[in-house]
This record gives sequence, C-alpha cells and structure tokens, in this order.
Amino acid sequence: MLRKYKQFMIGFLIGALVFTFIPANAAVQEYILQKSLAKITVDGKEFANKDLPVLNYKGYNYIPAAVFRGICAKLGFSFDWVGETNEIQIQTKGEGDLSDTIGQALIEYKTVDGKEYVSIVDVKAYCKELYGGRFSVGYGRNDPTWASIHSVRGLHAARILKDENPNATNDEELIKSGVLIELPIENINGEIHITRETFENIVLPFIYKWEEKIKGGF
Repeated sequence: MLRKYKQFMIGFLIGALVFTFIPANAAVQEYILQKSLAKITVDGKEFANKDLPVLNYKGYNYIPAAVFRGICAKLGFSFDWVGETNEIQIQTKGEGDLSDTIGQALIEYKTVDGKEYVSIVDVKAYCKELYGGRFSVGYGRNDPTWASIHSVRGLHAARILKDENPNATNDEELIKSGVLIELPIENINGEIHITRETFENIVLPFIYKWEEKIKGGF
C-alpha cells in the first residue's frame, strides 16, 4: 500500500508544484494561469475544490497547498506549512524515504562534465510507462543521428487531413502544427542522450500540452 502511495506522489510531484502563501514583503513575480482540465482522483474518486481549482501554466498543472493538504490527509501523510522557514513539510509516516525516489524512479540522470543527461531509451520507456501508446519517441543512431517525439493522436489526426493536404504528414508540417518535435541530442559513449533541460523544458511541456488537448476532446 505504501508503494502505491509513493508511486502516486512520484507521478504527481514530477509535473506539479504546490502554491502556498507569499509574504507581503517578498518580491512578486506575476504568472498568468488558466483553469486546468485535469482532475485529481484518489482511489478512483475525484478530489476537487470548486473554490481552489487546479490551474495550468505552460502545460504544467498546479494545485493550491490547501488542496494538497487534503490529499495528504487521505493518503495518511502529515502536511505542515512552517512560515518561519517558508517550508511545506510532508511526512510519509511509513517505511522508506520518499525523497529518495522522487525524480529518480522514473527518470535517471547521468552527469557528464558537470552537465546532466538522460538516455533517449529511458525517455522512450518513461513515455511508455506513464502514457501508454499516446506518445512515440523515435531515434536513429546512423548518420545523421536524430531523436524526436510525437503525439500519436495528433499524427492520426494529421493523416485524416492528408487528402486535403498531401504534405500534412511531412515532418516539416508536423513540426509546424505542433504534432512533432525534434530533440537536440548528444552522443555519449555511442548512445543518444538529451540534456535534463531538454527533457524538462521541451519534452515534458509537449506531453502535458497534448494531454490537455486529449482531455479537452481533441
């Protein structure tokens, strides 16, 4: 049961941040967010607060700290906001250390010359594990070496339009329409890698964007 809760927390924390209070004298940086189509379910039941909805910013889903507190309570975790240190403290009350697994269980980064990378093979496995067949990661080791990710649903829609536009499934057209992205890569010991920044700033926003499109009835 604890493992189940840990997996929930891992998947949740990878793509979401938690809002909390900002002191009045702190520097303020404004962000424009929209109401998200995402739903939070705990044990198959929706966990929602109409006054504190899930919000979306550049493909990332955010929830208020007050909502997250309620989720923690349902999972048997303790949640405390410590104003003196500006900390959100979560205690699992279980065996093992949750912090050891966050960000490591699904994606493992390697450091080369002070820079973090992830294997494209691991990115492909990540997409398959979390999203099934909704995203496809392609790559080739022969020159020119390349890597890309596309939305399977988006590609299918593009193929439907092919009769109207014969070029609809050309890579150039797919990139323009946002169905496909080519990834900047680096060859490390004969294996294709992307940087951590590419994974977090290009791959993840692409995935979240298409997940929102699908949830919206695309």
